[in-house]
Amino acid sequence: MKILLRFIGYVGGTAVLAYVAFLVGTAYYDRNMCAGDDTTDCLAALGGFFWSIGTIAVCLIAVVVTEVIRWRRRRSGP
Repeated sequence: MKILLRFIGYVGGTAVLAYVAFLVGTAYYDRNMCAGDDTTDCLAALGGFFWSIGTIAVCLIAVVVTEVIRWRRRRSGP
């Protein structure tokens, strides 16, 4: 049961961070790359998408490291 709760927490946290990274990335590219002249082909959403993919990768690495540390502590005993 605890593993299920941790899994839900990891997935929920990753989803929230990916959404925030998408918004921040989109705002960044919209402000810096698409500002100025008449740019109708602004790909700010694509930039935000790449930021969110990067966030998901970092979260995946963090989850694996966290679980390995927890596993080693449980295995070594009290």
